[in-house]
Order: sequence, then structure tokens, then C-alpha cells
Amino acid sequence: MAITVPGMSPAAAVEVPPGCWTEEYRDDQGFLQINIQCPWDGPVEGNPDGVVGPGATRECTYGAHLTIECETRAGVWNGSCYVTVADPQPAREHPAWGGRTDGVILQCTGYEAVRADCDAVSGCPSGVSYVWGQGPPGSGPSPERLARQVVARMQLQMGSIGSTPPEGTSESIVGMPIWLWVTNPAPNTTGPITTSASSAGLTVTVTATLDQIAYSMSGTGATVAGVTCAGMSAPGTAYEPTYGASPSPTCGITAGQNQHTGSYTITGTASWTAQWTGGGQTGTIPVEVGNSIQMEVGEVQSIRTGSG
Repeated sequence: MAITVPGMSPAAAVEVPPGCWTEEYRDDQGFLQINIQCPWDGPVEGNPDGVVGPGATRECTYGAHLTIECETRAGVWNGSCYVTVADPQPAREHPAWGGRTDGVILQCTGYEAVRADCDAVSGCPSGVSYVWGQGPPGSGPSPERLARQVVARMQLQMGSIGSTPPEGTSESIVGMPIWLWVTNPAPNTTGPITTSASSAGLTVTVTATLDQIAYSMSGTGATVAGVTCAGMSAPGTAYEPTYGASPSPTCGITAGQNQHTGSYTITGTASWTAQWTGGGQTGTIPVEVGNSIQMEVGEVQSIRTGSG
């Protein structure tokens, strides 16, 4: 979800709901716009707070592997050159306009070009050219901002938690292993998931991968057990009655940790990494979401009988 608040500055003056963040840009008229970015409309199972954190990294590349600055005095890297608004703008008769009467003329400076401006008399130096654009750099969404919108639409979740004891059993047994798994595996609960989006000529592709699920077992304010299941083991393995009292091969709380009776909350926190690429830039966006279930742990009751 995105709410645009026109003509306000600084961003601190804007009331931002929990779990959301602000992003600023200039519109085609040069006015400051503040986007309040929220992951999606309202909470969903597995993401009760609807949070996609603002922490992220980005990287700009030239060629196959060279990492370069995303912004220099020559402008903003757009994947092929550094662009900035040409100042002054060339006359409307200049071929760069292509007969258009809208938009602006940008100066496009190649990465290996001499950092020099075009002028009306001598033209542009080698590696620098005029190109037409719909608006100034930054008037549309940045690659990172578009990537965040894609991540929001993915609705990455901590899936529904499955656990032993088996269905129909009222409580877990102390001293027995507890299996943990995601009962609703899907691209947005166990990954991976890839989605693309385009805006104003910019296309961004995002691939989100489930890195790990960290489980904690707590009661009366204290954590009594925990386990982190990473990589291919993160989704866990669904329990079957034929497995008996054996521990989970992928994800679970060991029998040694399950040594206390009582009422407990098992909380799972899924950690995702969303990797994005577009506009000559790459970056990552971390996402954490949680879910929980309630569990009772009791002792096996036995009755001893004898003769006499």
C-alpha cells in the first residue's frame, strides 16, 4: 500500500503508521512528494503486523561484474549511463527532442566517458549525448522503491505452524521430540518466489528466498527451548504416525529440550531475503515475519497393578 502526501517537507512531519516508511521524490513539476509505503492493506495470517522492514542494500553495476557508484556529479546511473537534466535545455529545434513538446532533455554520460557537459556551441564530448526523457531523474520510482512495492505484493509470510503431538492428541508428552513444519507450503510461505514489475520504463525483478525459521518455546515469560532451521530444512518435515518417537530429520525441538510440563507458546520467525535487480542496480531487502501456536505439555500417566 502506498499513500502519496503532496507538497510536505520534511518527511518527519508526516504521520507514519507502524511498520511503514517514507520515501521522497520530485514529481514532473519539481514538487516534493512523500510516499508512505506500507507492505499491504491490513494484517494477514503469518504477518500480523504487516511489516517489511526498511533496511536494504543496493549496488550499481557496469558490464558483467564491475561495481560502480550509483550517483556521481554526472548524474544517476540508469543502467547504461549517468543521467541528469541538461542545463540549459537545448532549443526545441534540436534533434534530441524528436519533435516532442513534452518531457525534458537529459544528458547521458557513459561510465568511461570524460565527465564534461554538453553545450550549445560545441555539442557533446565523446561518450556523452542528449536523450529525451519523460521527466527528471527521480521523478518516477527508483529501482529500490519499485522493488519494495514488489516485495509488498508478494505478501511473504511465516506459514502456519504444524507440530507434534499428532492431530487428535490433546497434549505433547514431556521428554518426547517435537516436530515443527510449515503446513501450508507455497511460494510466499516457503519460497522461492520471483515477481517483476514495471513503471515509467523501469523494470525490476525480485526473487525472495526463505533463509531460515527460528522457533522458540516459551511459557510464564521464559523461553525453555528453541531451534533454528535454515536453508532446505526451514520448511521442516510433516509428521506421520509411522515415525513414532523418532526426532524430525529437518526441524524440531529435541527430547532433551522438552523437559517441562505446562502451557507453552511456540513462535516461529521466518527470515527472508529479497534480491532485486533493475535499472542497472541490484540490492537486497530483508523481511522478517512471525506466527505462533499454543501447546500443552504433560506427563504420561501410568497405572501399576499387582497381585496380593
